[in-house]
Amino acid sequence: PEGFEDDEDGMEGFGDEGDESVGLGEIKIDMAAIRTEGEVSPYTFGGFIREEIGYSHAHDDPDFSKIRTTLNLSLDAKFFDDWKGKFVWNGFYDYAYSRQGREKFTDETLDAYESESEIRDFYLDGPLTDWLRVKAGRQIIAWGESDTAQITDMANPRDLREIGMVDIEDARIPVAATKLSALLDSWEFNFVVIHEFRTNKIGTEGSEFDLLGGLRKSGATIEDEDLPEKNKQTETLFRVFKSFNGGDFSLVWADTFNDSFYLDRKSSGALVPKYKRVKTLGASGNFVSGSWLFKAELAKKFGKALALSQAEVQGLKSGERIWSEKDVLEGMIGADYSGISDLTITIEATGEKILAYDDALNDREIGGGFSLRLAHAALNDTLKSTLFWVHYTDNNGDVIRADVSYDLIDALQVSGGVINYLASEQDAVVYPFRDNDRIFASIKYSY
Repeated sequence: PEGFEDDEDGMEGFGDEGDESVGLGEIKIDMAAIRTEGEVSPYTFGGFIREEIGYSHAHDDPDFSKIRTTLNLSLDAKFFDDWKGKFVWNGFYDYAYSRQGREKFTDETLDAYESESEIRDFYLDGPLTDWLRVKAGRQIIAWGESDTAQITDMANPRDLREIGMVDIEDARIPVAATKLSALLDSWEFNFVVIHEFRTNKIGTEGSEFDLLGGLRKSGATIEDEDLPEKNKQTETLFRVFKSFNGGDFSLVWADTFNDSFYLDRKSSGALVPKYKRVKTLGASGNFVSGSWLFKAELAKKFGKALALSQAEVQGLKSGERIWSEKDVLEGMIGADYSGISDLTITIEATGEKILAYDDALNDREIGGGFSLRLAHAALNDTLKSTLFWVHYTDNNGDVIRADVSYDLIDALQVSGGVINYLASEQDAVVYPFRDNDRIFASIKYSY
């Protein structure tokens, strides 16, 4: 307390020698304890444990398709001079496969869906100078504006093992990368080198969301994926980002692999999933006007691999290329509206146009889709409900998900919902998943 050091009664140093306290009569103040309480630990531990169930009621033999326990562990650390680090591990085990009988599933499905142990975020982030920062390690680099399409957001692949079940912020897969950021007033310049080649996680042979299920049923032989050579896997990205009053704008250049595979055919006739390097030049931005946030994104993809039509492929000899290299324009326009109390409405329209189009391609010259999200919060944000709808043009189907969550206490949340896959045309994108409708629920404890 102020004034004890110069006390007129000669009470300086009152108390035992070496005891970091000051006494006055029956008052004793532990100064060491005060310092300890004021210190902030440089380490923060956290995570969650979650139990999920999913019931596929539209199957010929309805059963639980998911009984999954997930454990997440995270460590955040702060170091000198504003440096920080993060480590996140995530693992799960799904009892549904033992319940149904593991012998019913392929080894690939069990490897992908029954259990997983993965280091997600693992990086260091800090300033090199007053204007230059570095972030190195496994991380997520989220660019662009779209909630549904991958237009300029080219750094991280996606987890598509359960299509439509998770939002994009949870679907991104971290990659090992080095990111340099130069901050100059309201301008930011980002240069990224990705050191780790990772692809989209997709449904495996025999799973509910096997993207190649139709080809397998037709008798096609599909071999293991052919990955790029190790010395050719490095990817680079560059972004110029400008923030202004009410919004922001960015330009992006990327030299990366398309995280979705294309199919090539060997001389034996077997099909092989491969990954094509593409270059992306694009721009994105948003601005706020009253209760509206308007957003847009546009990019040109150079050198995408597009499949030829089935009729065209049948006329080719084994070993001849069954795909064509084309440039593609991709875009999105959308808006968020928050003018209604506790409700946010998000709409997006996405589209793509194949340049130098020819009739030999399997895809149409122009395609696209629409999405709508309604997010409502009530009871002081403890009760949240969401309706998410994606419609693919040209009769390619719809995906509709509705869910609700409630915070029983700050650390304990329960949730549940339904998802439906709608398609009537046999060649629709969603048609192979039309029987995968699911009721789902979860309970999550965060610590």
